[in-house]
Amino acid sequence: MKQRKPEVGVATIVKANGLIVFGHRIAPHGYGTWAFPGGGLEKFESFYECSKRELYEETGFEEGRDIIYLNKNPIAITNDFFIDEDKHYITLFLEAKQISSNLPIIKEKDKCKCWGYVSWDDILKGKYPLFLPVQNLIKEGYNPFKKLRR
Repeated sequence: MKQRKPEVGVATIVKANGLIVFGHRIAPHGYGTWAFPGGGLEKFESFYECSKRELYEETGFEEGRDIIYLNKNPIAITNDFFIDEDKHYITLFLEAKQISSNLPIIKEKDKCKCWGYVSWDDILKGKYPLFLPVQNLIKEGYNPFKKLRR
């Protein structure tokens, strides 16, 4: 059945000592690309609640123990057309800062090959094939280490 309306994805950009937590996707959707932890918004779930749930489900990170949110509302939104997959997503991005020395755990082994800490410069230099929402975020000029001006 053809998707009729966009779905909503929520991703969390976790900053850790000048690096970003980034994962290598192996799920069919976005296979082989790199992305932030994230997933689909559930009915009656806030963006913040979705971010916390997905972050824990994918990495084991918990708010207060491992990370703190820099803002509980999205800091960026992308409109993502996965033409080959006949999918359309609206992706919301939240930011968090890692406060523990714990490493992210691969909790969804069927969806993520590994988690790593990468530099934003390496992401911009094309060292990683990027998931479409990350590509679109970069096209919008997002930089996790520079203050946005509105």
